[in-house]
Amino acid sequence: SSESSCSSAIMGSVTLAMEEYLSTTTFAECLQKAYCAARGGGGSNDRNISAQVLRETCLEVHASLPSPLDEIPDPDAAFVERAVATVLPDVSRSGVRDEEELEMVVQVVLLQLAAATDKLGGIVQEAEEDDS
Repeated sequence: SSESSCSSAIMGSVTLAMEEYLSTTTFAECLQKAYCAARGGGGSNDRNISAQVLRETCLEVHASLPSPLDEIPDPDAAFVERAVATVLPDVSRSGVRDEEELEMVVQVVLLQLAAATDKLGGIVQEAEEDDS
């Protein structure tokens, strides 16, 4: 149907695979381990999580993505900052409110990373088709 082809054109295979992964208990467990590693394993009241801990958590989660998602390039600090700003514009000043908000923000970063990968793949594919 045209609706499903439109939907798949908007959401590529990497984005769909990422969405599936983010809904698993594996992701939830990975996020918890990544958060603990990012804050140095020390105690925390899990309130006002710093932007630095957020970035490190994103990198830790990214480092443990399953195949084929593990082929997505690492998000740099600027990418994380821009992705987070779409949902929490003041995070660099105020940090992330709590662990629940941290989970949402990490999901946003990973979904935007997957979408960028899909978009780049489409651009490369179009360029290859133009060359042939």
